[in-house]
Amino acid sequence: MTRAKENALEVLRTAMQIERDSYALYRAAAAATRQSSGVKLFLSLARDEMEHLAKLEIAYCSLTKAEQWPSLRHSTRRKREVFPASEQVISDAKPDSGEVTALLRGIQAERDSIAFYQSAMEEATDAAPSEMYRHLLGEEKAHLSILQAEYDHLTQTGFWFNDQEFSLEVRGR
Repeated sequence: MTRAKENALEVLRTAMQIERDSYALYRAAAAATRQSSGVKLFLSLARDEMEHLAKLEIAYCSLTKAEQWPSLRHSTRRKREVFPASEQVISDAKPDSGEVTALLRGIQAERDSIAFYQSAMEEATDAAPSEMYRHLLGEEKAHLSILQAEYDHLTQTGFWFNDQEFSLEVRGR
């Protein structure tokens, strides 16, 4: 086995563990959250992490058996509604310390994942692994944006999906 292949397999093993850990984190967060919108959010993120894990497992098997990386061109990502209807958001928008803590843990986990995939992408010597890491990097950045927006909304610290919740600027002076 070549050194490059050994390194790639080690990166994939680490990435698969990151995705398993993230899945466990989001499942636990869903269980600890009382608000239905938060439960739905965390379960959606958990499903995404399982999709990431499946892609990584396919790459791992392909690399060990066929000694080549699979293509991500035929990804079967399903569109899902992550957020509840706006009237549910309004009724559920009460900070829950368990949910806020879970959001902060998720934010940190996503930042760690982003750093890992960024590093893996930069160190990749072939286009196929670089493409996979770039794809996963984008997914994790999207997760971070979702978690940050939900955190900002619940804690009323600024913006929620481009809607400013409050302003410190005085109008009409």
